[in-house]
Amino acid sequence: MVNKYPLVRQEKESWSLPACLQTIIKLRRIYEPSQREIAESLGVDNDFEGNLRGRIEEFLERYSLGCRYENPFTNMRGDGLLLEAELNHKTDVIAAYDWNGVHHRNGKPRKHFSIVLCCDSNGERMVVRDSLGSDNMRIDAISLKKFRSAVKPMEYEGYGFYMIDD
Repeated sequence: MVNKYPLVRQEKESWSLPACLQTIIKLRRIYEPSQREIAESLGVDNDFEGNLRGRIEEFLERYSLGCRYENPFTNMRGDGLLLEAELNHKTDVIAAYDWNGVHHRNGKPRKHFSIVLCCDSNGERMVVRDSLGSDNMRIDAISLKKFRSAVKPMEYEGYGFYMIDD
C-alpha cells in the first residue's frame, strides 16, 4: 500500500469531509482552498444534512473534478472489487460512514468521512486514512462487512462511497 496523499490535519472535529476534499485537491496540485472555505461551500460547518451529494459535485466542478456516488445497498455490486478497480484507475475514493458503528462505540451515530487507500484483492477489507485533529494520520483496516453494517441509509442517505476523478 502506498500512501500518496499529503498530510492534511483535520482542523475541527466535525470537518472530516473538508479535510478529505482538501487532501485530494492538494494531491492534484490544484488551488488549495482552506477547510473553512470547503465547509462553508458545502454548508457543513457542524453537520452533514440535506443533499450532500449534490453539494460535493457542485463544489468539485469548480476544480474540474467529477464525483460519482455509490451506496453499497442500492447500486454497488461486489463493492470490494469495484473499489479495487476504481483505486487502480487513479480515482480518489472517500468513504462516508458511522464512525461509532465501525469502531463499536456507544452513542448516537457520528457521520465520518475517510480517504480509502486500498482494498485487498479478495475484496474483504479496505484501508482508510484519517486525520482526526492530531499531527499523526490514523490508518485503519476496516472489513467491508463491518463498513456495510455502519452504512444505514435510513439514518443518513449520504453514507457510501464518493468516487472523485477528472
